[in-house]
This record gives sequence, structure tokens and C-alpha cells, in this order.
Amino acid sequence: MKFGLMIVQNTDNIGDDIQSYAALRFLPHVDYYIDRERLDAFCGDNDNWKVAVIMNAWYMYTKFNWPPSPYIHPLFIAMHISKEDYYDIGTRFLDGLGGEYLKKYAPIGARDQSTYELCMEKGIESYISGCLTLTLERYANIEKKDVIYLVDLNECQIKRIKEYFPDENFEEVSHSVQYTEDTDYEERMRKVEGLLKKYQGAKCVITSRLHCALPCLALETPVLLVYRDEFKDRMEYFLRFIYNVTADDIEDNNIDFDLSNPPRNKDDYLMLRQSIIEKCKKFVSECKDKKIECEEINFYNLLEWQDNLINSAEMRYRKEILDYANWCSELQEGKNWLENENKILKEEYEKLNNWCEEQKQGRDWLENENKNLKEQYEKLNNWCEEQKRGKDWLESECENLRKWCDKLQKDKDWLENELKNKHKNMRI
Repeated sequence: MKFGLMIVQNTDNIGDDIQSYAALRFLPHVDYYIDRERLDAFCGDNDNWKVAVIMNAWYMYTKFNWPPSPYIHPLFIAMHISKEDYYDIGTRFLDGLGGEYLKKYAPIGARDQSTYELCMEKGIESYISGCLTLTLERYANIEKKDVIYLVDLNECQIKRIKEYFPDENFEEVSHSVQYTEDTDYEERMRKVEGLLKKYQGAKCVITSRLHCALPCLALETPVLLVYRDEFKDRMEYFLRFIYNVTADDIEDNNIDFDLSNPPRNKDDYLMLRQSIIEKCKKFVSECKDKKIECEEINFYNLLEWQDNLINSAEMRYRKEILDYANWCSELQEGKNWLENENKILKEEYEKLNNWCEEQKQGRDWLENENKNLKEQYEKLNNWCEEQKRGKDWLESECENLRKWCDKLQKDKDWLENELKNKHKNMRI
């Protein structure tokens, strides 16, 4: 049997290629590269023989391209089913023919708890397999470096970590990639291998990426995962295996992980690792020396099912578009009302502004009058002081005059008495 490697042709995240690389290690050779987003279109050599494919992946943006081609003989392991996609199909691609297809290959190896619960809810027998990247092997002759890689952390987190551990040697790494149409898959796998060797040689790694943290477990590089609740369905199951913190922990310096002397990773994942390895090796071994012919498929029923899936998504979109149109109409009415209210408010503002100017002018006039009154008051107060001093002087002078008049009166009385006495003496 020939072997196919599932890849994501148009990806900007090297984590997708790390997933493919993990599957590649089990394959004796690669005869076909199969795009995850076009699984239904694969036809191999169109010779009616199936191609063995390890189907570990994140499923998927184009969910109407389900189920996979009948030319694929799948091992569903390390499968994560997302509710996100381009057409808002969600998990409805697992109803009807889509679910029946998975039931045919059950039990399905779910990568995490959320996928396991979803499969069981849809009546698809499942078990938690863990992630295929846990099976990566350490490379020989990789020299350890005194460097800590910060993989896809935000600027604030990087700044805080560097502040808390100023003596450590940090380098920033991103899983974002930009492939061109000329980038072949062998080159992409070499790029993955180079990145993994880099991680193996690190003192430790701090990352927000699950497909950096899990490979670091397998490569025995101390790793700290920065966990976010928004990725709960993908990451929560693996927190038991990985030292982890939240963004708030970093902000508050609540990091129970010594970067100067990083602890060894937990080894609780080893049973999952061994189980995945055994299942993948068994699958490849069974497929090597046999051929499986494609079963007949009723393409009319399949296309009708896919068409209904797309139509249901289209109806949902049409309804959403209509809702958006109504919402936009309401927004326009609100905008018109606000513009009219704004016009009225501007007019009121102009009136209020003019009134404020008048009030300011009145205030300036009052302040000026108050100043003049203060000056008049000072003058009047000074004049009153002068009048008081004049009054006191006049009262003092009047008192002196009264005393002088009293003295004159006394002198007058004495003179009259003297004259009177002299007159008497003269008559005698």
C-alpha cells in the first residue's frame, strides 16, 4: 500500500507542519501529500487502490470538504475537532454521512477531552489518544545552550519576564511562517527539523503554543506553557502534563518555575506517548504489504449531503446578512438621530457659549466696578480717618477753650468782686 502525508498547504503556522512531521516519522516513504482542507478531492493514482494516511490534525476550516476521499485508508488518531470554520458549519459535519464515516473507523483517537466528548455526544466511539507530537524522538549530538526561547509571547509578557530574570539570556521565536508557491514540502519538513533541534538545545522554553510545548516534552526540554482560557478546548487536557501559568501570573510575577535552574518536565505523558507509537507502528506495519481496494460510494448521496451542509450554512449566512442589514438600518436611523441631536446641541452650545461670553463680560465689568469701589472705599475710609482725627482735635481744642473760658469767668468774677470792694471803700 502507498502512503500519504496529510499537510496544510496554505498555512501561516509552522505548528501545522510540526504535526505533519510527527506523522512523517512513522511512514516508510511518502507517495502523496494530501491537503487537510481538500480531503474529499484526493484520488491518488486513480487506480482504485487506497492510500494509508495517519489522520492526526486540527479539523478543519472547510468542513463541507468532508468526509475524506474513499481513496484514503485512515488512522484517526490525535484528532482535534474545532467548532471554528469558514462557513459556520461547526460540528454539524459530524451528522449524517459525516458521522457515519467516522463510525466506520472507530474508535477514534481524540487528541483532547473536548474532542472525545464531542465524538461520544455524536455517537462515535472514541478514546483520548493525546497528541502525535508527544512521540517525537530526541536528536543525537545536540549541544545545550544557555538560552531561553520565548515563543509567541506578547510584548508585555516578554518585558515582564526579562524584568524578573535580568541575568538570563533570552531569544524570541515565532511559529508564524510565510511560504511561497515554490516552497516544497521537503523544505518545510527541514525547517521543522531545524526548529525542533533549536528547542532541544535550549536551556528552557516559554511558549503560548501547544505545538511548541508538547514537542518540548518529547524532546525533554524544560517548558513552561502560558495558558489562555480561550484555548481551553485544545489545551486544558494537557495542563496536567505541562508546567503552566496564565498571563495574569506573569503580570503579578507569580511564576512558580525557576528559569535559572529549570525543573525537569513531568513524565505523566509517557504512557500516552507509548500508546500512540504502538498504534501508529501497527497501522503502518499492517498497511505495508497489503492493498485495499476502494469501496463503491454513492457520490450522488455524498454530494447531496455536502450540498445540504453548504446550503444550511448559506441559509445561516443569509439570515445573518439580513440581521446585519436590519442592524445597519437601525444604526443608520440612530446615526441620523444622533446627527440631528448633534446639530441641536451645537446650536444650544453656540447660545450657551454666547451667554457665557456675556457672563464673562459681566464678570469683568463687575470685577472692574468692584475694584473702583474698593478704591473709593479706601479714599472714603482715609477721609473718615482724617475726619475722626479732626473731630478728636476739635474736641480737644473745645475742651481747652472751655477750660480757658472757665478761667476767664473766674477772673472776671474776681475782678468784679475786687471792683465792688474798691467801690465800697471809696464811699466810706
